Amino acid sequence: MRAVTLILVVAPVLLLVPVLVPIAAAVGYHTLWASPDLTLTQAARAGDSATVFRMLKAGPDQADLLTPLEAAVESRQVETVRLLIERAGPLSESDREQLACRAVAAVAPEVAAYLQSSFPPATQPDCATRR
Repeated sequence: MRAVTLILVVAPVLLLVPVLVPIAAAVGYHTLWASPDLTLTQAARAGDSATVFRMLKAGPDQADLLTPLEAAVESRQVETVRLLIERAGPLSESDREQLACRAVAAVAPEVAAYLQSSFPPATQPDCATRR
């Protein structure tokens, strides 16, 4: 008897989910995993490559991607760093040195290795003179 009651209550609810989700989306309801208040820098700092990718694909302001890039280096997420560098385009030697020093300071050897292999600097950066 208890199983039948459970089925009679749960089954209709489960049948309504495919109908209610599109309606909720149409009226502007955001799912649990969507965070409209999240900035690109926050997503990069969290190492959330999927959110960074979605935000970049949506076309955020590309005027200053260095701050999210710095945050991504500090998060030690090579994939997030790669996504941001692809969007930012060629980095200046100064920016590459700054990122390499930030990777050393953040104890992010994977990121430092990626930066070194993908964008070898003309000279080894002097991180002692950088903040």
